[in-house]
Amino acid sequence: MPRNIEELWLMGTAIEELPSSFGNLSRLQELFLDGCDRLKRLPSSICKWKSLQKLSIGYCSKLNELPNDIGPLESLEILELERDPIRELPSSIIYLKNLWMINCRGCEELTLSGFEFFPDNLSSLILSESGITELPEFPDGCLSSLRSLDLSGTSLESIPASIINLSGLSYLDICNCKRLKCLPKLPLGSIEAYGCTSLEVLPSPSLRLRKHTFANFINCFKLDQNIFEDILEVALLNIKLLHMCRFFDGCKLTVHGGAKLCYPGNEIPKWFNFRSMGSFINVELPPNWYNHNFIGFGFALCIAATPLLDGIQSYTDTGEIYRVEMQYQF
Repeated sequence: MPRNIEELWLMGTAIEELPSSFGNLSRLQELFLDGCDRLKRLPSSICKWKSLQKLSIGYCSKLNELPNDIGPLESLEILELERDPIRELPSSIIYLKNLWMINCRGCEELTLSGFEFFPDNLSSLILSESGITELPEFPDGCLSSLRSLDLSGTSLESIPASIINLSGLSYLDICNCKRLKCLPKLPLGSIEAYGCTSLEVLPSPSLRLRKHTFANFINCFKLDQNIFEDILEVALLNIKLLHMCRFFDGCKLTVHGGAKLCYPGNEIPKWFNFRSMGSFINVELPPNWYNHNFIGFGFALCIAATPLLDGIQSYTDTGEIYRVEMQYQF
C-alpha cells in the first residue's frame, strides 16, 4: 500500500485486524472503519500515525477497547466511537492536545472514571444514549475549553454540582433523560431538556451576560411554572444590559442579545400587551419607535404541538420533529 495515502475508507468491510504494514502510513490523515463488525482491536502501531486527524471507528460491534497508549497521535482532532462496546477511554487521551471532539454516542458499556484525564483542548463531548448512569466530579480547571456537552438519552439521575466549574460550557443537551430529577446551577446559556419527564427542580437563574440564551423544557410537566417566569425575567434583564453595553466605549458587542424559551403551559406571560387568538396579530407601533431606546421585539406563542410544522425545530415525546415559524411585516 502506498505510504503517501492521506484518506483510507474501509467502512463495512470484513477486516478483523489492521495489517502491521499500516504503521508505515505516515501521511494518513483520516481513517474510516465504521461498521467493521469483525474488527476486535486496533494495533499499537497506529501510534505511528503522527498526521492522523480523524479516527472514525463507530458501529464496530466487537471493538471493546482502544490501545492503552494513544497519546502519540499528536495531530488527532476527532475521535468517533459511536455504538461501539467500548468500556472505558484510555487515560493517555490526555496527551492528545489537538483533540477537540469525542463522540461516544450509544456506547452502552461505557463508564467514566474521571474527567481529569480528558485533554484541555476538548470542546465537544458526546455521551448521548451511552451506558453512563452517573458522572464523575468536574475538577476545577479541567475541560476548560469544553463548549458542548451531550448527555441526552442517558439514565442519569443527577448531575454533579461541580459542573459549574466548566466555565466555558455554553450548550448542554439532556433531552429524554427520563430519570433526571433535578439540575444544579449551570454555567451556560443554552440547554435542551425536552422529554425530561421526571425533572422537578431547576436552580434559580443567575445573570450572565451572553448574547444568546436558549432553553427547551417541552414535555417537562413536573417543573414548577414559577421558575419559567424567573428565567424570562433574567433573560430580559440580560438583553437590556447587553443593549446598554453597546453604548460604552471599548465594548466589543456588536449585536443585540436574544433569548428563546420553550416550556409546557397554557398562558401568555402577563407583560405581553398585544394579544390575539389564532396565528395572526396586528400591532400599531408608536411614531418614531425605532430609536436608541429600541431593544427588540418579543414574541410569545401558546400552541398544541403538531409534528412536522415549519420553523423553530423541536421534538414530540415520540421523537417526531415539529417546528414553529414566525414572520413579520412592517
